[in-house]
Amino acid sequence: MTEMSIAKPVPVAAASAREVRVTVGRVGDELGLVDEARESVVLMASELVADAALRSEVPWLIVGINTQLVQLDHAEWEFAPVVYLGVREVVPRPTWTPYGYGAQLTPARRFDRGRGLGLVAELVHHDWAGGRCGWVPGPAGPTSWFLATDLDPHLVTGSIGNALMAASGIRDECLLTPEMLPTPEATAEVAALGGA
Repeated sequence: MTEMSIAKPVPVAAASAREVRVTVGRVGDELGLVDEARESVVLMASELVADAALRSEVPWLIVGINTQLVQLDHAEWEFAPVVYLGVREVVPRPTWTPYGYGAQLTPARRFDRGRGLGLVAELVHHDWAGGRCGWVPGPAGPTSWFLATDLDPHLVTGSIGNALMAASGIRDECLLTPEMLPTPEATAEVAALGGA
């Protein structure tokens, strides 16, 4: 197994999505991803960064990219790529007051069908047999993430396996599937009730 990790801080700005697309494209090239697989990973990474740039109230993001090449069979030189990417919103640390630390700002979980983490949920489950994605609030800021692989996610080991266990939650409560996304009918119903 061969691993590579990159942590890239980027400002919360529209240009950051373009910068991350270039970086993830280069990582995909190094990993040997081609055509649809490379495009899928680049699009999902770009969508998570663009969503944070549009909706986040923090000034910085840290894009963590972890990759592995996992040998499938000892008799042949066949490898399966594994990509884990997380976009963490860097939340300022609480400040000390005479009464203790102030409360930390943690943005609400965001997902809509067709954009941001909602689009990533649809893509990762369509394009990758072992794909997963989710959102986890963390002590240093919330992270939107995805795992792109055709392997069974329970067989992923190393640093990605450890990151995946933490990001998924103890009972997979931090996972997002396309079935969990609101339907257009439900969204219209909520909008109608809100407008009444």
